[in-house]
Amino acid sequence: MIKIYALVDPDDLDTYRYIGKTKMTLRKRLQSHIDESKSAIKLYKKRTYKINWIYSLLKRGKRPLIVLVDECSEFEWVEKEKFYIKKYSELFKLTNESEGGYGGSIGLTSKIIKYSLDGVFIEVYQSIEEACFKNNLERGVINSALQRNPLGGFGGNYLWRYYNNKYPQYIEPFIEVGIITRIKDLETGRCEVHLSLKEALKSFGLKRCGGINEAINKKIPFKKRYSIIRLN
Repeated sequence: MIKIYALVDPDDLDTYRYIGKTKMTLRKRLQSHIDESKSAIKLYKKRTYKINWIYSLLKRGKRPLIVLVDECSEFEWVEKEKFYIKKYSELFKLTNESEGGYGGSIGLTSKIIKYSLDGVFIEVYQSIEEACFKNNLERGVINSALQRNPLGGFGGNYLWRYYNNKYPQYIEPFIEVGIITRIKDLETGRCEVHLSLKEALKSFGLKRCGGINEAINKKIPFKKRYSIIRLN
C-alpha cells in the first residue's frame, strides 16, 4: 500500500505544510526529509521551499511532525496525491512546488536516463520521482548517484545520468571509487555491485565464511557458482 502523508507544523498542529507519498514507514520518511534538508544546506545544493522550512525548524531545535492522510494502491496514488495537494493547498500554505504525481517540482524537474552497469541504455524517465517509483528505489539512491557523477553515477545497481536530447545509447561501463564488491550468480546471470562485501552477500542470501574468503583471494567462484570480485 502507498501512504499519503502530511508534514505538520510543530508550532500549529492543525496546519499541514507538505503533502507527499511513500512506501516507507512514516517515521523513516520523516527522517529522510530531515536528512535531505541537512544535506542540501551543507552541500549548498538548490533549496526548495520545503527544505528551507524544515531547516528553519531544525535551527530552532524542532522538527516537523508527520501524519497519515490516506492509503491507496499503487494504481491510485498519483490521483490521490494530486487530490490532497489541491485540497490542502486551499486551506494551508503548503511547501509543495508541484501538483503531485510524477510531476516533481515545478521548474526543477529533470528527465533522467537509466543504464545497465555495462553502460547500455535502458529507459528515460520524466523525473526522479517516476524513476524511483517504477524501480522501487528511494529518492536518495538516485540523487546520490547523480551528485557523484551526473554522466553515469551508480545507484540501485544501475547507472543514472541527466537527460539531454543527444543522449548516448551507450556510456562507459561502471567504475566508481568506493564500490568494493561485484558479485555474479553464474547460473542465473544475476550480477550486482555493492558498497560492501556484507551488502553483496546479504543480497544473494550468503553468509561470510572461510570458503568465501578463499574464493575471493584465489579469484575462483564460490561453490562453483558465485563470482565475487573486490574492486578496490
